[in-house]
Parts: sequence; C-alpha cells; structure tokens
Amino acid sequence: MFKKKKPAKKEKLILPNDLHELGYKLDENEKLVTLDGQPYVFEKSDRQYNEALYDVIIETLGGYVREALQSRCGLIKTILPIGMTENDIHTHIFLSPDYLTNENMCIFIPGTFHASGLWSRRMLTEKSINDGGMVTYTKRARSLGCSVLITNPNEIYWYKGKAVVTLPKATVPFDPIPENESPEAHLEYVFKHFIKPSAAKKIFIIANSYGGYCAVDLLQKKFDELRHRVRAIEFAATTHSIDYVRKDSIKIWIREHCRNWVVADEPLLTEIIDPRFGCVNYSSGCQLYEFVLDAIIDQVFELISRKLQSDDEICAINDDLDDSEALQREAEQIFGSSKIVQMPNGVHILPSGGNPAMEENGIAPEDLDPNWL
Repeated sequence: MFKKKKPAKKEKLILPNDLHELGYKLDENEKLVTLDGQPYVFEKSDRQYNEALYDVIIETLGGYVREALQSRCGLIKTILPIGMTENDIHTHIFLSPDYLTNENMCIFIPGTFHASGLWSRRMLTEKSINDGGMVTYTKRARSLGCSVLITNPNEIYWYKGKAVVTLPKATVPFDPIPENESPEAHLEYVFKHFIKPSAAKKIFIIANSYGGYCAVDLLQKKFDELRHRVRAIEFAATTHSIDYVRKDSIKIWIREHCRNWVVADEPLLTEIIDPRFGCVNYSSGCQLYEFVLDAIIDQVFELISRKLQSDDEICAINDDLDDSEALQREAEQIFGSSKIVQMPNGVHILPSGGNPAMEENGIAPEDLDPNWL
C-alpha cells in the first residue's frame, strides 16, 4: 500500500521591521507608498509572503502611530495594571497629561484586532498613519480643549514577553493581562482608575465596531456614575444591540445621547431606519466599514464642539426626568407595554395586545416584516 505523504511544513517567513528594507516609505502626507512612489497594494499572488508582509507593515506603521501620539500629540503611555513595570505582565493605554483635571474628555474605543492607537489597518495602509491611527482624532479633540484617553481593549494576551492582539494558535500558552483579561474587563479597569477619579464633567465616547458593544456594556454596569457625565456616544459601524440592554431607562438614555454611523450607499447624514441599535442611525456615505471613522470626523467633532459650548446642558433628557425614578416612568410609558414592528413605511411602536391593537392601528399581520432583525 502507498501512504500519502504529509505536506511539507511551511517555514515561517521572517521579514525585517524596516519599511525601506521592505521596499516602502511614507510620503510627504505620511501615506504608505513604494520606494518609487506607488500606492501600497496587497498582492494576491504568493499569498503566504504577502500576508506576512502585510502583518509586518502594520506592526511597523503601528509603531510610528504610537510614537506620533506621544511626540506630536503629547500623550503619555501608561502601563496597566497600575504599579506594573515594563518587565511585568502588562498592557498599556494612552492619556493626555491633563486627564485628571480637565473637565472635558474624549475616550476612543477601537474595534477588535487593532493594536494600541489604531482605528483601521486598511486606512493605515491606504490613506495615512494619522487617519488609520488615532493621531488625527487626537489632534481634533485636543484642539477643542478636551483631554484624551485611548483605550486598548485588544492587547490582552501576554505572549513571548509582550502584550499581543492575537495568538498564533489557540493552543499556545499565554498569560492574561491581570484585571484586563477581556475587552469588557479592560474598560471596567480604565473606568475605575482613570475615568471615575477624573474631573471630567463632559465626556464624549467614540467607539468603533465591537468597541460600541464594550461602551454599552460599561454604560450598563456604571450607568448611575456615567449618565450625567457622558454627553454623547458616537458609534461607528457598531456591533451592539439594544436587545442586550436590560433596563428601559438605559434604552431611553441611549436613544437621547447616541448616534450610529452605518455603512451605506446613501449620502452622508442620510437617516437610516434600523431599530436594532436603539438610537438614530446615519449613513456614513461609504461602503467599507474600515473607512467610516474617516468619513464622519467632521460630524463627530461638530457635535462635540456644540455640546462643549452648551455650559448649562446636563443631558438631552428633560430636567424633570433627572432622577432615576422619573426616567424609569418615562421608559415604562414608551417600552413597558409596547413593541416595535417594521412596516413598509418605517418603524412603529405599537401597544402590545395582539390583533386588536394591530387592527386599531390599521395593521394586518401580513403587513409585518418577518425578516426584521
């Protein structure tokens, strides 16, 4: 009998962490180009080599971003957990020096699989390190007088002497970062040690992709401590669901304080009806989620600027709803005995009670969209 030979194990490619040696450079706009000035293109031929090349390029550009956040934006790299050193198992975040004393704060929460200081790997290679990284957002926030806190919910695995975003295999040994062993735990730790003790009275959160879920998770856990301090959450292609939110009072808060920017063909700022997120949704005007944050940056900071100028604004909810009980009463009036249905002409909130309620509203069962959600 003939035995089938096992395929030869491919050797791991080792490439230099130097753009010039890899055949690339940053142009005058800090965009990645070849040495002769051509834009970077991911080649599909020889996929193993080009995937390895892409990973090294992202790692190298990420280093440039983190250096720029410190040298050009004045942010401070802070090791977590507090008290650890570079020799201990740790991760890190970036903070502006005035985070404890500044009454205005911007918090950035990236999506999954992004290393510290990065919004989008695709923007990093196709636009610039400032836009793919958080440099541009940081500069805009600082220009408005806000402190900046850049969270790092992804580098939570300690592997071969450093914090990493992903592990090469599910079976490799690693250590979790103490008290930061998950994206949600990381956000709780950052809240406890950096957000809660700060002087920030007006907090703005920009959350991308899974970062939106993390923001809502933190909001639910710390609602009483955050509801009057967080003035707005800007979701970019978020993955959160309003169904995950347990309390109706928090649903009301989300409806009044949050916007979600979605991937859509419609022009920028076109309202998109989608009740899954529990807040108003707008088109980002782009078809790729990696570019949403770049597309909406002017709208994000126009909102922040407007809310910073409203010194007397406490929150979007009326003053007579300032206490938790009143807020809960309004929530019960809206959500307590109703349900949301998708109709051909839009979303409707209907009283519960079956067919009589539907008939009263002129709605037949066949009018309902069975594919909603």
